[in-house]
Amino acid sequence: MKPLPLVEEIRSARAECDEAHVAMGFASQVDAALMSISVLRDQLAYKPDIQVVIPGAALLESVATAFDALAHLTAEQPAADLDFPRRLAVRQGKLEVARSFLKPIANDGQRRAGVLHGLQHDQRHRLEAPQWSQEVTHLGALGQERTELAAALAPVDQQVAMLQPARDVLASWTDRLAEAASAVGSDDRVNAWKAAQMAAGLIRGLGTLVAQANLEIELPPVPDLPARPDEALHADLIASVNQALQQLADLASILDAHHRDVAAEQTRLRTRHDAVIAEIVEHMG
Repeated sequence: MKPLPLVEEIRSARAECDEAHVAMGFASQVDAALMSISVLRDQLAYKPDIQVVIPGAALLESVATAFDALAHLTAEQPAADLDFPRRLAVRQGKLEVARSFLKPIANDGQRRAGVLHGLQHDQRHRLEAPQWSQEVTHLGALGQERTELAAALAPVDQQVAMLQPARDVLASWTDRLAEAASAVGSDDRVNAWKAAQMAAGLIRGLGTLVAQANLEIELPPVPDLPARPDEALHADLIASVNQALQQLADLASILDAHHRDVAAEQTRLRTRHDAVIAEIVEHMG
């Protein structure tokens, strides 16, 4: 595939847009850190011996890494013997330098986006010429594949997002029931009945849990229990609790296996989706 028109110009404009987006994110974080420092400075007026962690250290590291022009902000560290007010002032000064650098770039984001959009529009117009028909056909196929992959990813992403909470809830239920079962003595008919009631309630709730995970699984029946503790049924109650624990463990295994399968499919689709987008960007800038 031969190079398309305006690719380098679009690539450069895209990089400038990305820089503005990054600067915008950092600028908002710097503003928040400076606001926190302002609060600390106000507190110094009535609590001069205050000693807390001064905000912004990790932020300055990230900003200095992202922008070479700000690398000097982390190259020099304040002396260890500086008192808190002076260290606060040093941090504030560095954050203000960062903000002065970042704000113009962030504020230029809209103009940069307009430049990129204009270049992309001009490129599409030029690609209407007959000599680009083969390249346009190839890009169209990539665009169609991207659309299909995005449509396939949406339900998979949703299922992965729903499966993890369901697994967490099931683990919590299992721990609760195991704790209740461990409290039952050999002739403790009251706690045995309470544990069996808990087990029945959890088994009853499995329907909602499985529906939440979007699975079709045959669920165990809810056991019939006496209305009150019954010494004659003590062994049966203990058995029903142990059976419920096993049923929860079995369901946990099913959810874990399903999560692995769905997560693998998500990775496969996401990898191809990202590769298609990368190829489109590589060709078009």
